[in-house]
Amino acid sequence: MGKEFPILEYLFIDPQIYDDIGFTLPETFQAPRLLHVALPNCALKMGSTLLSTLEHLVTLLLNCIPPSAQLSPNDLLQRVSLMPHLQILQIHFYSPAARRNVERQALVMPIMTLVTLPNLRWFEFKGIGAYLEALLLRMRTPLLEKLQITFFNQLTFSIPTLQPFIGSTENLTFTSANLRFDYDGVNLEVYPRKGAKIYALCIRVLCPHHDWQVSSAAQILGVLGPLFPSVVDLTLKYWRFTLSSERHTSASITQWHEILRSFNNVKALHVPDGLIEELSGSLTAHDGLGESPIELLPELEELRYDAGGGVSGAFVPFLNVRRKVGRPFTLVPIIAPSPRTPTLSKLQQIPQSARMVQPGVE
Repeated sequence: MGKEFPILEYLFIDPQIYDDIGFTLPETFQAPRLLHVALPNCALKMGSTLLSTLEHLVTLLLNCIPPSAQLSPNDLLQRVSLMPHLQILQIHFYSPAARRNVERQALVMPIMTLVTLPNLRWFEFKGIGAYLEALLLRMRTPLLEKLQITFFNQLTFSIPTLQPFIGSTENLTFTSANLRFDYDGVNLEVYPRKGAKIYALCIRVLCPHHDWQVSSAAQILGVLGPLFPSVVDLTLKYWRFTLSSERHTSASITQWHEILRSFNNVKALHVPDGLIEELSGSLTAHDGLGESPIELLPELEELRYDAGGGVSGAFVPFLNVRRKVGRPFTLVPIIAPSPRTPTLSKLQQIPQSARMVQPGVE
């Protein structure tokens, strides 16, 4: 590998072993015509000759960056500023193990001029908020179409630069949103139009506890809410094996109000079975700040919920309150059809070898 590859255009090295040290390319490795680079778990030094000769690069994927790389935001920006053709940039850190070092690098980095990536369409980041803020503060991406962000588990989020960064990108438009709570994190996906298969914005926070997930979503949406006036369709999702026991606290009610206030123009809301009781209670309770739930979702026209979990009377109190103030909406319980037992004719179509026969049953 310590040679020159004069016609190489694609470079992908998978070390198979991912750790805090990573692998290192030889300093003498050169490939001046590279267009696409993917280097998982690589302790790539920003001063390497490789990065100084990538002015034609279109794709740069640095996944599972180990702490040994000591990749500062300033170094990264200086290098990518020399890649005017870059369309896809992916920066993934291996773990938050070196959180303090990364935060220190982000906070003490010298002030530099703005870096414009004129052709960047897709930017993906995984790490801590301080590092991302240091990047976005000095980076402009006028043609960005897709932004993916994954945060490691944090109790608090300070991301004031994220909202103006997204707002300055003309191609990032939003019409519908999904907010999903699953077994290891909370995921916000915002789409440019209803029915679109690819989201324009995705923000994920890695944390297993449901109350932590609600808190994280409330903090992030409290910052990004001004970006979503055109979102008219909101779908909540709940993919977990067990329900959380830490629910219906005054803190969670306040956080749910913060989440819903970020989608003030939503006309259609879909609530899954696992969140019905929690959200129904939050919509009829005053939060810790004394705010009335009447002002939540003022444009709501239809609320759909999965009614197969045995929760009776869900959202009826909220509907009654809204009727009194002249803001009714349509409440639509969705009951999934129960699976049917195959008839004899259907069973006869199943090959004998595929049938499960109980002892004593023909």
